[in-house]
Amino acid sequence: MAQPPKPAPKIDERNAVPADIAGIRALMIKAYPSFGDAAAYSEAQLRGQMHQFPEGQFVATYEGQVIGYMATFRIPESLALSTHDWTTITGRGYASRHDPQGDWIYGMDVCVDPDFRGQRIGQRLYTARRRLCQDLRLKGIVFGGRMPNLARRWNKVGSAEHYLELVVAGKQRDPVIGFQVRNGFEPIGVL
Repeated sequence: MAQPPKPAPKIDERNAVPADIAGIRALMIKAYPSFGDAAAYSEAQLRGQMHQFPEGQFVATYEGQVIGYMATFRIPESLALSTHDWTTITGRGYASRHDPQGDWIYGMDVCVDPDFRGQRIGQRLYTARRRLCQDLRLKGIVFGGRMPNLARRWNKVGSAEHYLELVVAGKQRDPVIGFQVRNGFEPIGVL
């Protein structure tokens, strides 16, 4: 008697849990190879993010492997829309600036395994973030983003601002900023 076919493996999205930490760190190192180990949050930072706002940390998995990660926290409008730098606004990557009464979602990071790009993993994670924002009835989402190709192009572009202009105009490729632009987000400047 023939065995019924096994269901095809599927990609799942869910909230991140401490058991995902090693997988998230490995993913970040793989996704941003030019940064090396510095690309990954420390175990303490990831635990901090999950402790501060567990419903705002998401992973995408395939056959148990973490292939996508997204980190968020809530923040008041007065901070979210003011001039800031990533290190300060995120509490050095720990999401310690999370305010349970904050009226905006701050997107502090998103990354996708390069082997799974083009399969809408980032889109799924962004959808989870939007859904969270809507469920919490918040005003909106604001975020910062890495520009991983900037260092290689610095001599050609001369500034982060010019690089951003080129990416928005479609004249320069950047996997992070380009993804955000394709998904309807409009950059407001460089921090």
